Amino acid sequence: MTVIHFPFTQIKESAKIKELKDRFSSLLDNLPGMAFTKDAQTGVYLAC
Repeated sequence: MTVIHFPFTQIKESAKIKELKDRFSSLLDNLPGMAFTKDAQTGVYLAC
């Protein structure tokens, strides 16, 4: 059995990177598929 030792700072950095990736994925998963807005001058609704 081989034991690999990682510096504590590397483990903390890896955990932080994973947390940021998870947050970014969650943000993308929860973005609306379409956004609606109303043009102030014409009163027309726009979708994008």
